[in-house]
Amino acid sequence: MCRIISTVLLVALGSSGVAHAIAFGDTPLRASAQAEACHLLFIRLYRATLYTDASGGTRCLELEYRRGFSAEELGRATLTLYEDYFGADRASADADRLQAVADAYRAVGPGDRYGFCFSRDHGSALLREGEQALPISDSAFASRLLGLWIERFEQDGRPRWRFRTCG
Repeated sequence: MCRIISTVLLVALGSSGVAHAIAFGDTPLRASAQAEACHLLFIRLYRATLYTDASGGTRCLELEYRRGFSAEELGRATLTLYEDYFGADRASADADRLQAVADAYRAVGPGDRYGFCFSRDHGSALLREGEQALPISDSAFASRLLGLWIERFEQDGRPRWRFRTCG
């Protein structure tokens, strides 16, 4: 069940042509990793693209959705996964911030994009179609949110995805 919700959340956050470079604040970022999230190995949910700056201090994860999801489904998946990954106590402590994220979601369809950017220099934000949907000022919370999709970063800077990839 957790994997399905995780897949729905990930699908809800991304799915069109991939840009090789974007910017967050005034920091240029380049695509550094990409994966397709799938359910049952062949039902494509979204494409996740990680963008990073040269130092790795600014990271943006863009999700391009392959399927439609309601705002309620996205919000519910975020809340459920957050508690599953970080525990009930942490989720309770972050309840107001999590609710703000859930409230910022809008329904998505194929090709719609959500993103999440984390930067030591520019703060953090939830993005919808490249535009800021919600600023996030708590860097520890922002780091945990990124952890909904990326379990950790390997020594070479590549992400270990938290979702099931295609193929």
